[in-house]
Amino acid sequence: MKRVSMASAHPTDDMLASYATGAASPGVALLVAAHLTYCARCRARVAAMEAVGGALLATSPADCAPPRLESVMARLDGARADRPKAKASGLSIRDPILPGPIRDAFGAPLSEIRWRFRMPGVSECELPGTGPERVSLLRVRPGAGVPAHTHTGVEATLVLSGALLDRGAVHLPGDVAVATSDDDHHPRAVDGEECVCLTVLGGAVRFTGTFGRALNIFAE
Repeated sequence: MKRVSMASAHPTDDMLASYATGAASPGVALLVAAHLTYCARCRARVAAMEAVGGALLATSPADCAPPRLESVMARLDGARADRPKAKASGLSIRDPILPGPIRDAFGAPLSEIRWRFRMPGVSECELPGTGPERVSLLRVRPGAGVPAHTHTGVEATLVLSGALLDRGAVHLPGDVAVATSDDDHHPRAVDGEECVCLTVLGGAVRFTGTFGRALNIFAE
């Protein structure tokens, strides 16, 4: 089992690029913005992507009429303005766990989050209005976790406190674990400490363990 140090597991390049251009889904944009509050490396990469995108627009072919170019640039600027914002330090004395973009999205510090039972050892607060995605804060008791499962889309998880064991790696605050439809995994909180994380699920979950069929009926 390898140990992953703080903010050494990152969003995919596609996630960073979609955030940089303002094309990311609401959930992915929130997850990336929150990760950027931990990670100088990814902040620099996003800044570089934004610079490249701006340069490409500014040097568009001559057959792209100026009004059309201005329209494209205006749409790009608008999309960037609407995305969650990231700062180098997203934490506050009032809430040392949730980064600013997540506090803003959920409208509360961690101490005021209204949790609902999801499964034994796991509580959830789902963010409404995110379209087909399921965007949630999860609070996982030490040693507990989500039973073995796959999904029809991508699942991205940002660790906010504690430690999450997923596919042989221990992820710490700031780390992002990305699982695709090819992954069958059983993420759980490391023994001894509660884990809080943000999850963005782009498809349906399908449980695969011993009681997978029963769990799938319950989930539906």
